[in-house]
Amino acid sequence: MRRSLCLALCAAILWPSSPLPASAQVVFSAGKASGAAPVAVALPVSTLTRGGPAATPFFNGPAVPSGWARPTLPGLEAVTLQAGPSEVAAPQFAMPDIGSVLPGERRQVPAANAAPAQGSPVWEDLDNAREVLGSAAPEDLERMSPEESLAFGASLLEGAVAGSQAVRAAAPDHAPTLVGPAGTGLPKPAVWVLGPERRARAFSLDPVKKAASASGPVTEDPATRRIIRGLSLARLVSNSAYMLQAIAFPMMAIAAVGAPAFAMIGIAVSAAGILLAFANGALADRLSPRSILVGGSAMAAGVSAIIAAASGSGVLSLWTLAGLAVGLNGILQGVVVGESSLAVRAVGGDPRKIQAVVSRFDLIFSAAGVAASLAGGLAVTALGPAWTFALFAAAQLAAMGIYLWTAPKGRQDGAVEAGARAPRPKGPGLAETLSILRNSPYLLTLMGLVLAAAALVFPLQFTLLPMIVQGPLHGSAALLGLVNAAVYAGTLAASIFNSFYAHRFKHATLLKASSLAFPALALLMAAPFSVGALLGAVGLVFLLQTVGFDVLRALYMSGAQRSHPQHLGRLISLFSAGFGAAVAAGTWLASLAMAWLGYPGLLYVLAVPFGLAALLYAFAPKLLERSQRQGSQQSQP
Repeated sequence: MRRSLCLALCAAILWPSSPLPASAQVVFSAGKASGAAPVAVALPVSTLTRGGPAATPFFNGPAVPSGWARPTLPGLEAVTLQAGPSEVAAPQFAMPDIGSVLPGERRQVPAANAAPAQGSPVWEDLDNAREVLGSAAPEDLERMSPEESLAFGASLLEGAVAGSQAVRAAAPDHAPTLVGPAGTGLPKPAVWVLGPERRARAFSLDPVKKAASASGPVTEDPATRRIIRGLSLARLVSNSAYMLQAIAFPMMAIAAVGAPAFAMIGIAVSAAGILLAFANGALADRLSPRSILVGGSAMAAGVSAIIAAASGSGVLSLWTLAGLAVGLNGILQGVVVGESSLAVRAVGGDPRKIQAVVSRFDLIFSAAGVAASLAGGLAVTALGPAWTFALFAAAQLAAMGIYLWTAPKGRQDGAVEAGARAPRPKGPGLAETLSILRNSPYLLTLMGLVLAAAALVFPLQFTLLPMIVQGPLHGSAALLGLVNAAVYAGTLAASIFNSFYAHRFKHATLLKASSLAFPALALLMAAPFSVGALLGAVGLVFLLQTVGFDVLRALYMSGAQRSHPQHLGRLISLFSAGFGAAVAAGTWLASLAMAWLGYPGLLYVLAVPFGLAALLYAFAPKLLERSQRQGSQQSQP
């Protein structure tokens, strides 16, 4: 019901905007059976300007102006909106079925009052309201009191009226108009309507069709642009060198301790990442992102220098490699958590903005991966592991300098005013954070989908590809670099698509599209083995995987930012911890399968995870819809 009131108020952006009405009136009508009289609530539009003394934030405790009536009528059946005194009579919108409003379909609603003059500047569409509502979780709207619903809708009304007037003042000849049916002179007010069974898709799965391209600026705020550009530059420098050590380490480890021991190192690294990721999340909530990024880069440079010295001296053992790998992986994971936490807090909780940032980072990561993988195989062969890790240490020091230059001081979580130092709360422990996740069906479902995707597909890159290259292909570091380049070429293509074209499609469509080629890829991997088949298969796998995985990751981060912004670092760390656990489990199973089946039996077995991945992405939209409905039911009193 509260969501219905909020959406009903959003229809007010169809009102004429010249002149600005002094006030608006919302009339709540109960059913005839209740016997209750309608209740009217006045909205003083002039006092609701965002940023003024009576500013009305959208969420997180909207301020309610004093003197508002609290509608307590049971069984509300209709909500009508009517403008106050104005030179132009405004239409009245009656929406008896407002509870099923949703972007996607339109229904014409006749105007009950006198219509404005034909050609009066009005908003043609509900795009602004849809954009705001698209970043709101259903449970957030359901928790709102009637006063908060009114405040939210009234703020949308004020923004729409002011925006329409600004357009009219700037370009009077191109002001938006709403033309009525031929011969009537009446406007055609429209509301977005959809059946209740699909209502949950309004807020998290359906992006705005007319939204600005995700490849554009994430925000107009200069400080935020500097943060995002600094993170992008640091990631470019760091990831370019990371690809060198990603080739050098497997080749060095397999040569030193053998393929089975290398598989055990991979399992240990992934398993240890579970605890390391949560520790990194706790640090991200307590310390400033600047401290985490600078300290993490410095420690990564130190560990890389130790690995370079150890490989140069020839003193390498299984335990030495495992310990150094776990330490380096945990440090780099902490840097990634710090980057994600800083970026998400900088751009806010809008899933489209978060996906734009994620896609930008992935694009940089993939472009660096393609170039560095092609050159890295030759560089590792020519320079050797010691110089490779020395270059990686130098790159980490360069990234540290970039973080010092661009990363802001303070926690930047919006908890305090600008210039003040934010407190460092202890926050919840592991049990409490898991409880937060468990009590949010939507976030829990997203986490489950991410874990399944990671366990099914990522072990192919992290463990199986190096073994395949050194196994049946009898390849060298140059061939492994070529295979890694195919992997990152797929992710690069997906990142370009996500940055420039993904906003044109619904998230549900992208998830389903990610599942289409997995069965065919399973057959391709089961075909007679060749280098060409391997390159084509892994490139297509990671192209489709990245498209779907980015959608799930953006939805998870935006949901965490909206519902628990103070614990964003821990919730992101659980994401990383779950990813590490899933990859560890998948790697362990893949290693066992390789030990028992050998070649080409393992290639046939790959049809199983690829088939499961296809089912996962195909049914992901339905699972998310159901989890959103469960969250809405739990939030109702």
